[in-house]
Amino acid sequence: MQLLKRTTLHCQEGSSDKIYEVDLCQTERGYLVNFRYGRRGTTLKEGVKTTTPVPLAQAEKVFDKLVSEKTKKGYHDVSEPISAPELPLKATYNSREQAILERLAGRSNPKWPLSRVIWRAGELQITEATPYLLNLLGKHDALTDYCIAWALGYCGGEGALQALIRLYQNSATPEFVARIAFEAILKLSDPQTQADLQSEMIEFLPPALRSLAQNGSIEALASELTRYLESGDYQHFAVLDRFYQIDNAYTRPVLLNLLKTVSFRPNFFQRIRHIFKMAEYRRDAEVFAILTRRFESEHYYYAKNRWGGGANIPGVGYIQNSEYRYNPETRRGEYITTDALTNEIKSPSSRLAYS
Repeated sequence: MQLLKRTTLHCQEGSSDKIYEVDLCQTERGYLVNFRYGRRGTTLKEGVKTTTPVPLAQAEKVFDKLVSEKTKKGYHDVSEPISAPELPLKATYNSREQAILERLAGRSNPKWPLSRVIWRAGELQITEATPYLLNLLGKHDALTDYCIAWALGYCGGEGALQALIRLYQNSATPEFVARIAFEAILKLSDPQTQADLQSEMIEFLPPALRSLAQNGSIEALASELTRYLESGDYQHFAVLDRFYQIDNAYTRPVLLNLLKTVSFRPNFFQRIRHIFKMAEYRRDAEVFAILTRRFESEHYYYAKNRWGGGANIPGVGYIQNSEYRYNPETRRGEYITTDALTNEIKSPSSRLAYS
């Protein structure tokens, strides 16, 4: 993403000393308008005016309108040339934080798995780790990017929100990484931006559900959702993720009722796992508690043992990761690795769930 224009506005009245920055950026798919605001000398809060890329003319209109609104409220243009942020120098960190920062910078034991260090930085909410996390983004595998997005939501800091927005909007970003990036964006956004983002998710719903998720009855929405999921198309189950991302007065009651009773069968369970992880990240005690209790009480759908195990798929038969076959060359029976069970579990249309 390329920064085309930035306007920095300043307003000082009495004890109030505020900064408001507006950016116009170009992406491969269009243009974005982002903003930051807060007390001068502190870490600015970040937000976005165009959650998806728009044409240049529209982006410029949004940009100019936002600058004009702030100017009318007493802000003055104090724009300066943009300087690149520097990585933080060693400060008064404790030994644990310092060890994490050293590993993220590549200056300590490489045997310490990077993904675990990234995750720990997020758990400890080490804001000083953010520049290192941003530097690592996109340089390793997708799972590492997932960990970085997860950690940035907790660490915050300058540049975190913008990087998460780019990651979420990039069409090449794997779906599971984009999903956690969206959650991190919500975590770092102000309440109004959170509401705007969640409302925009309604547009991704199927037409029959879209209007009901905005102003329909809960009963009608639940009924229509049931009909939609009964189509037999495994891709339709992605709508459950959307319901939780929207999480408004209509979708939440419907989703809560479903989570309390729905079978842990394919392809429900894949989305239930997504929602469980999202609830944990949001600190959503209600959803987390419902699913935790069900995980403890529901009978498993299939089981694996130390030899790899197997599972019976209705209408298909028993599958496992190895097969016993006769080898005519050696005239002996042999176990041949097939990975049939592993491949079935990893399939997006897997017929297995909940072990």
